Amino acid sequence: MQINAQSYLRLEKILFSKKTKVVFVVFVILLLLLIFTIRIYDLLIFIFLPLVAYFFIKQFIDRKNFMMKFAQDNGLDFEFSKTIDFPGRLFSLGNGTSTKTILNLIHGRYKEYPIKIFHYNYSVGSGKNRRTYHFTVCEVEISELDFPFILLKSNSMMKHASTDYFGQDKDSEINIGDEFQKVFTLYCRNEYEIEVLQIFNKELLSYLATQAHKFSIEFSKNKIYIYDDHIITTQQAMDEMYMVLKMIIDRSGELLKRLRDDFESMHEFYNKD
Repeated sequence: MQINAQSYLRLEKILFSKKTKVVFVVFVILLLLLIFTIRIYDLLIFIFLPLVAYFFIKQFIDRKNFMMKFAQDNGLDFEFSKTIDFPGRLFSLGNGTSTKTILNLIHGRYKEYPIKIFHYNYSVGSGKNRRTYHFTVCEVEISELDFPFILLKSNSMMKHASTDYFGQDKDSEINIGDEFQKVFTLYCRNEYEIEVLQIFNKELLSYLATQAHKFSIEFSKNKIYIYDDHIITTQQAMDEMYMVLKMIIDRSGELLKRLRDDFESMHEFYNKD
């Protein structure tokens, strides 16, 4: 009994010592903070997740409505989504094949040429390293032509990921002069430089440099692509892109038709891929 009494006294002394009281208070504070943090975290999830969902749904609907209105205003048709096979190098980037599902497709004709405007994205990597890049793309189809690869790349457009094909070994960078080199970089397949400079003459480059410097323009097979590396959501930006399409057709359409025979002969001679 004496041992037990002594043990109890020692235990009582330890429990009610100043040091033990401090440790206990700290423990209680930490426990309360943990409980409070969990409750705040749950509350934030309860409020935050619906807000995020609402934001994305609203953005989704706003983009659709914007494109529908643009189609209506310009006498064009609208489809929410479509799966299409694209020939351009832009559509070879990222994971997957050249067959892509696009959203908010506007389609119709400008003069005799079929046109499309749509939202497109591609992804690279996987898991935490996955990155997705978004574009607004305008396509013009000139059925009787077979273009070599040509790219007028806006210098304001970021180089998208390590899988970027622009500037392959068979490509040539064309000197377009210091005035335009600050704004664009012009690529084409080797041996096609003279014909490409007929398309991107000083008049067209002057217009693009002052009015449409953020857009890149790619020629591939029988298609011309004008694109911005953002989802366009303003009337001004969409009008600017549409005006580039009209400018190319109005000022270069006949020239492109005249180059058809030249391109066909050169493809045979240079054994175009």
